[in-house]
Amino acid sequence: MLHKKYSNQILEHFHNPKNVGKLHDSTNIGKAGTKKNGEIVELQIKIENNVITDVKFMAYGGVVLIAAMSFVTEWLKGKTKEEAMALTEDNIMQALDVPLTKKHAVLLVIEAVKTTIDYITT
Repeated sequence: MLHKKYSNQILEHFHNPKNVGKLHDSTNIGKAGTKKNGEIVELQIKIENNVITDVKFMAYGGVVLIAAMSFVTEWLKGKTKEEAMALTEDNIMQALDVPLTKKHAVLLVIEAVKTTIDYITT
């Protein structure tokens, strides 16, 4: 019964996730999570002239992780590295109306974004 537990925004991104897959010309790949914890995400970002031009992700995990990754990949497009680094868990929690019990998934998304952006040196 997903419809009673999650917001419409979460369900939309979960059932119709955006930017799933792999980039063939990414600037960098970042990963977060472990098999042991049951949730893993890989994020690929392409940056040109300090602006994120394309983003893709692959994820293994629950509804909120997949929905949050879909949301964030859409949000990241067109942002600078600095704008991307300013993203917080509160931004995602509020935008998707994430239950507090699922905050761990949002924190994993933030970790993936920051790890990927931190590594980029272009």
